[in-house]
Amino acid sequence: MMLRPTFTEKLASLLLACQHVNLISPHGQGRRRTLYDLKSILPDALIIKHIDLKHMEENEYQKAFSAAFKDLNKVKHPTLLILHNFNGVQHLNDMTPALKLEHVTVLTVSEHQTGMQNLGFNNLVIPSILKQELMTEVEYRNLVASQDVEKLADWLMQQASPYTTLEEKEKGWFALGEWKL
Repeated sequence: MMLRPTFTEKLASLLLACQHVNLISPHGQGRRRTLYDLKSILPDALIIKHIDLKHMEENEYQKAFSAAFKDLNKVKHPTLLILHNFNGVQHLNDMTPALKLEHVTVLTVSEHQTGMQNLGFNNLVIPSILKQELMTEVEYRNLVASQDVEKLADWLMQQASPYTTLEEKEKGWFALGEWKL
């Protein structure tokens, strides 16, 4: 079950058409889940290289980029390079070589626009998570009794980062009704 099937299918279509995308969403709206869902619908023949830049120091991400581009130059097979927690200004020079490879499509994932449209990137904003999507996710995860699904979704919608809150809490925490306090 996908969190946002229509949106995820649109993203996949852009990427499969070899269009670079900067995926934008504030914290807590399900960026990681969108990537998980995206990977589940992309063809198995597509190579996916995922680099999460969140906790990397400058020398670490330079090494990661260098290793990734070395691999990308060796393989001439269609490849999706995902750069998660991307900061366009900070990482721009490091990722430029990938944009020159015809067999590579780049997906950057960030909390804001990164100025990548000048390099041919499409800015695509993940829509804010909806109550109905949260209800479906709560039901799918079987977190609470059916009579509490809508109430929990309402509570989650009041949180600053609804999807992150859903991810970070243990299943038992929801079942015990801690969120009702």
